[in-house]
Amino acid sequence: MVVFAFYAHTLFNLPSSVVTPISAALIAGGLIWLAILALPTLSIPPGSTPLRNISIGLFTLAWGGFVASAGVGFFSKPGVTINDMGVFAVEVGTPVLLLLNRRRGQLIDALGTICVGFACADMLANFLAAAHIIDLPVYSGRLDANGYRIRYPGLTGNTDASGLVAMVAIFDLAAGLRQSDVPRRILRLAVILALVVSLNLIDARRYFGMGLIGLAMILIPGSKRVPPIIPIVLIAVAGLWFTFSQFGFDDDRRARLMIDGYHKAITHPWLGEGIFYKDPANLQPSYQSLHDAGVTESGVLDLAIAYGIPAALSFVLSPILALCSFRPAQTGAVVILTMLTAALAFGNTLPGFFGAVLFYGCLIYIQRDEVPAPVPPNPLPYRPSP
Repeated sequence: MVVFAFYAHTLFNLPSSVVTPISAALIAGGLIWLAILALPTLSIPPGSTPLRNISIGLFTLAWGGFVASAGVGFFSKPGVTINDMGVFAVEVGTPVLLLLNRRRGQLIDALGTICVGFACADMLANFLAAAHIIDLPVYSGRLDANGYRIRYPGLTGNTDASGLVAMVAIFDLAAGLRQSDVPRRILRLAVILALVVSLNLIDARRYFGMGLIGLAMILIPGSKRVPPIIPIVLIAVAGLWFTFSQFGFDDDRRARLMIDGYHKAITHPWLGEGIFYKDPANLQPSYQSLHDAGVTESGVLDLAIAYGIPAALSFVLSPILALCSFRPAQTGAVVILTMLTAALAFGNTLPGFFGAVLFYGCLIYIQRDEVPAPVPPNPLPYRPSP
C-alpha cells in the first residue's frame, strides 16, 4: 500500500483527494498492527557504536522539538485542519511505529522489491508512449537545444513519484547483484539499464542524478570507505547550485521560493510556525501559487519553518552521523538514506508515507539493527625467543 498509493488514482480513475486518505488510513493501520504484534516481545536495541548513540540522541532531541512545536502551533495557530494533523502524524508518528516494529530490515527489503515491480510497469508504459504505441499524459520538461523536452511521468502521472520509485528499484536490484548467480546477474543488470533509461524519460533530474551516484556507491568496490558525508554534501551543493544558477526554465522560481522560505524560517527560529498541509490538488506551476501555498522546494526549510531551526538541524545531523559509522558492507539502506538526506536540501519526501517509511526505516535500521564492522583483536605483545 505504501508504494501502491502513488498509483491508486490511476487504477481506480479517482482524484487523489479521495484515494490518498483511504491509502493513508490503510498504511497507518498496517504499521500500527505490526507494532502491536511486536509488543509482547518488545525489545528496542541501543545503538551499537558511540556515533550511532549520538545519532539517536540528536534524533530524540529533534523529535521532541517537533512535538513541542506542533503542540504550541495547534493551540496558538488558528484554523488547524485535519490535514495539518495528518502531516504531523506521518512525520512524527511513523518513526515511533517503526521503532516498535521488529521487522525493519524486512520492511525495507519488501519496499525495494515492490518498487521493482511498479518501476518496471512505469518503464513499460514510458517506452510504449515514447514509441507512440499508447497514449500517456505527458508534460513539458526543461528547455534543451531543440526546445521543450517531453517528460513521461509513468503511471503515477507525477514525475517526482515515479522518479523516486525508479531510484529505489535500481538500488534494490543493484544491492542483490553479488548474491545472484551469473544468469540472474545479467538479468538484473539489463533491468537496471532499462530503468535508468526510463528514469531519463521521466526527466526527474534529481532522482536520475542520485540514482547514478547511488548505483556507483553500490557497485564500485571499496566505495564503503568513502564517508557518506561526501556524497551528501556534493549532491546537496550540486542541487542548490543548479537551482540558483538558473539552470533550466523553472529554477529561477525554485530559487525565489527557497529565499522566501529562508526568510520565513528565521522569523520564528526557535519553535517555528507549526506544521501545515500543502494541498497539491490546488497548486499551479507558478511562483505566486506555490508561494501562497507555502512551498519552499527544500525539506530543511520546511522543517525549520514548521518546527524551528534547532530541531531541523538536529534532525539533519542525525542521519549524517548514523551514516558515518563503520560498517562491514555497503547496503541498500545506507545508499537510500544517503540520497534522501542529501535531497532534503532541495526537496522533501517526508510528508508522504512512502518517503517517511523509507527515511525513518533506513535511519532506525542503521542506528539500531545494522551490524557494525568487527573490531580486530589487539595483537599479542612481541616476546623474543630465548
